[in-house]
Amino acid sequence: MSESTNGEAVSEVVAGAIPVLPEAAAHAAASPEDKPRRKKVRVRVSFEMDWEVPEDWDDEMVLFHLNESSMCMDSLLEKRLMVSKVEGCTCELGVAELVKDTNGS
Repeated sequence: MSESTNGEAVSEVVAGAIPVLPEAAAHAAASPEDKPRRKKVRVRVSFEMDWEVPEDWDDEMVLFHLNESSMCMDSLLEKRLMVSKVEGCTCELGVAELVKDTNGS
């Protein structure tokens, strides 16, 4: 069990390092007949945020920096979490969508 960036306890599924909330961890500890059936799905999560870049960068340079340079997606996620800590819940800035049901594939 580890701690998330907002102080909540989470455990990690080693295969994908997917954070699991405590409620889900409790289900994992239940007896097999008490466990709800689970399936895997793939989701896409996107969000908007303000980002400062050098004034002379064009759109192509911004996208290169965010997607192809040595910048890691973790940096974007960390910045997004910092914004949430300052501004509070910012759910209206993001959206999640189902990409596909990956169960059995």
